[in-house]
Amino acid sequence: MIGAALAPMAFAQSPNSGPIRMVFSDTQVSTVLKAIGTRTGANIVFAGKDKAMVTLNVTVLNVEQAVQIATSAAGLSFRRVGQLYVVAPSEQMRQALEPYTQRTKFVLGPGVAERLLPVAKEAFPHASFQPLAGELYVRALPEDLVEIRTFLTRMDSISDQTQQVTEIVPIGSVSPEELEKVIASVYADVKLSPVKGDGNATAAVAVVGPRNNAMGAREVIERIVRDRPVDAMVYRVYEIKYSSATNLVKFLADTMKDVEAFTAPESYSPPRAAFQPLGASLSGQGGGSGGGA
Repeated sequence: MIGAALAPMAFAQSPNSGPIRMVFSDTQVSTVLKAIGTRTGANIVFAGKDKAMVTLNVTVLNVEQAVQIATSAAGLSFRRVGQLYVVAPSEQMRQALEPYTQRTKFVLGPGVAERLLPVAKEAFPHASFQPLAGELYVRALPEDLVEIRTFLTRMDSISDQTQQVTEIVPIGSVSPEELEKVIASVYADVKLSPVKGDGNATAAVAVVGPRNNAMGAREVIERIVRDRPVDAMVYRVYEIKYSSATNLVKFLADTMKDVEAFTAPESYSPPRAAFQPLGASLSGQGGGSGGGA
């Protein structure tokens, strides 16, 4: 038992050998921590100047629980560094831990250190961070450095995936409006913009969005373009009655590049009318009235 004033004190000397009874009445937290260290052999460093008074009447299983309950009752924080317990106010803990920290450097991509700095500070409040020319210098406890390395690697990968990129994808004859509807239903944060080619026709689309989703959208578009059925070739014969076939062929060649037009041979020409004009009959030119050429 750990007690104050005339309270009896009887407990195991080993910090982990059994339950510890703590009985304190309106006692300064520094006195409580000193009693815990004296009676259990625990190494406790109290870095604060807090004179908070605590009242405790609890049984704990080990020294760490004893320190935790005492500091919590006083509104303080603690960190275990090896076999040492460092106690301080929360806002002073980073400074209190500095003598036990190590300094290391992490090499990240351009601009990544600056982007990750706010998140890293929030995730590891007891560490110090300083970005410099694509590098991040960190001072922290050895066990924190291991977690920080894993954290920065994961966040760097996520940052690379969420970076905005633009991909140009040829679409052939596929309608960009059709593709936009499909992509919007799968990737809401990806936008498509038509890219004009020869003759002001849409030749491709610009895919704009986070790298991970933009690459996924590109794969979807390429699959649609690749698997789209090819239009069957259609051949038709048109009889030209009131225009010139040669002029029409030239017009189609100028306006519709994917359409081939030819003038048909005589065998495809429509037959002449099976009657003789009245003027030709009276003048004696031409054959009989029922003839045709």
